[in-house]
Amino acid sequence: MYEEKDWIMGQVKQLAEGLGAMLSKDSIKNILSFEQTDTQQISDEDLEKIIAIVDAKQKKEALHLSDEVFYETIGINEDDWLEVDSLTKLPDDTNYHLIKDFINH
Repeated sequence: MYEEKDWIMGQVKQLAEGLGAMLSKDSIKNILSFEQTDTQQISDEDLEKIIAIVDAKQKKEALHLSDEVFYETIGINEDDWLEVDSLTKLPDDTNYHLIKDFINH
């Protein structure tokens, strides 16, 4: 079941990267349900975190920030960001708030 959740999270990340600006959280969940995945395995909080990761990456690219400047600006060290970006783990509450602060400022 854990591997299936990893797969679902990867699908969410791909949807958010491709259509995230145009889709709501509920729309992404609806698309996943059409794919007959078990959307109950991923919480709304997980979904919001994955979308925030994608939004932060897109803002980094839009601002043309180097990795070094990005890590310093967002306040998350490189190793933690790489784990979060690869969905090896989702951000804890502290890192999630740092990501949201980066997106909103």
